[in-house]
Amino acid sequence: MKDDLDWSEVEKGYILSAFFWGYAAGQIPFALLAGEIGCKNTFGFAISMSSLLNLLFPAACESSLILGLLVRALVGLASSAMFPSVYHFFPRWVPQEEKTLMVSAVGSGMLLGEVVGFSLSGYLVSTSRDISLWGFALGGWPSAFYVFGVVGILWTPLYAFAVHSSPEEHPYITSDELTHILKSRGGCVTADNSPTEAYSPLINSQSGMKSRSNSLADVMGETILPNGEVYGSICIEDPYEKSDEATAVDTKKPRTYVKFQRSHAISDIPWKAFFTHPATLVLFLSHWTFSWIGYMLLTEIPSYLTDELGYDLTSSGLLSIAPYAANFVAVIVFAMMFEEFQVNKGWNDRSVRQVASQIAYGGSSLCLIACGFMDIPGLAFTFMVFALFCYGAAQCGIACCYLDVAPNFSSMTNTIGNTFGAVAGLAGPLVVSVCITHIKGSWGW
Repeated sequence: MKDDLDWSEVEKGYILSAFFWGYAAGQIPFALLAGEIGCKNTFGFAISMSSLLNLLFPAACESSLILGLLVRALVGLASSAMFPSVYHFFPRWVPQEEKTLMVSAVGSGMLLGEVVGFSLSGYLVSTSRDISLWGFALGGWPSAFYVFGVVGILWTPLYAFAVHSSPEEHPYITSDELTHILKSRGGCVTADNSPTEAYSPLINSQSGMKSRSNSLADVMGETILPNGEVYGSICIEDPYEKSDEATAVDTKKPRTYVKFQRSHAISDIPWKAFFTHPATLVLFLSHWTFSWIGYMLLTEIPSYLTDELGYDLTSSGLLSIAPYAANFVAVIVFAMMFEEFQVNKGWNDRSVRQVASQIAYGGSSLCLIACGFMDIPGLAFTFMVFALFCYGAAQCGIACCYLDVAPNFSSMTNTIGNTFGAVAGLAGPLVVSVCITHIKGSWGW
């Protein structure tokens, strides 16, 4: 792509980082919008609109660099709705005791997409240069954008039919499954198994900063859910305690009733606590580190394989699969391992998150440092694969932390963290392009 359009390394860096300009700008607005119109709608918009823009991206780049930057930034803006939407889904659909495994399982789907994307892109770019339709060249690097754009658009109606924002809205959910999910929230069901207002805990946004402890629950009030975990203060009611027509899930003792509030007014969101409390500040710093490693690898692995290690374009596309295949396997392996530790070894959430983060950040960083100084391409590539394997532990760490700290505000706190992460994604390609332009050899990489 760079050679066909006669771009310099710096101009290529601008294109790679342009995605994150829009991605950073859209995080908080889409988090608020997901609460207003439903996470199903915002996530569907993210996929369909970014797919449509991908179809326009090749023509924009061939027209001018500025237009290419604009379209790429708009792809990032549309895509920024994805994670705010996902973290609206999680508290509603994922039982609290299953979040380490389930959040990782959902994240593994994204990694599987990267494996397919890298392999298919390398094949398309290297084998389809002579394809044209009605006089328009479709082959070469544009073919990758066309194929994935069409796939995303075809996916949209299937998503609209199959996905629902909450289990209460799903027409085909079984009563046993619904009861299980509501019970994990500490909610109630009526005698005929119809759902009540039972959702994720509500932080009391009016209580303000009252302590400097490491728990948001201490800042905003706290309560203990039926499963024994402590969260931010919630609406505690037992509307069916004296009713003959409906009973709590556990009828032997009153249960905490978690009242659902679909969206929060901007004035009700505890912004001060988010930006001043140690728990969230550490989350945001951790998210920046997570994104710096992940986005830098995502954008630079193909260039590193071709420019530094000397692999050809076809091999580069195929070899790009291996690190993310390792990452995909690692997510599943670490999720099952930490789930076993929690269920049978007595580990609590905090221990799992800390160990997972140390493996993800420490292990991947050491492997990448070693990778940069390896003269043997095969050995350097091996360290890259190990780096992505270690990085897979992060799905049991930072990806779950927002649900631990403030589950009912997990979309907003994750969104803020993702905004910091998008800045890392924006800076990564620019830093790499400057380094390899001005510092030659292994030290540049």
